Amino acid sequence: MPMKTVKTHMDYSEESGRIGMLIRIIYSFVLLAVFGILYSTVLPALWVIQVAYILILGKRDETIHRLLKTVVLYGSRTNYYAFLLIDERPPLIPELEER
Repeated sequence: MPMKTVKTHMDYSEESGRIGMLIRIIYSFVLLAVFGILYSTVLPALWVIQVAYILILGKRDETIHRLLKTVVLYGSRTNYYAFLLIDERPPLIPELEER
């Protein structure tokens, strides 16, 4: 059963150039390194802060929620690009997600 609040859409494209693929490989390593740093340091810290905030005040902090969402979506976009599912390059530094 698909999730109702999470949606993804990826079109298939048969076209792919060799030079573009080499650039994609190098760029993917850089993206995955940035995501690895965010995922191993920033994400757990934000999660702990959010859990403490919820336990103390009984509600979520909107800013921490947006930061968590930004890191998780950045990881998804990075993986989609690295695994050749999309052709659009994600930004090197994640952009803060909207509400």
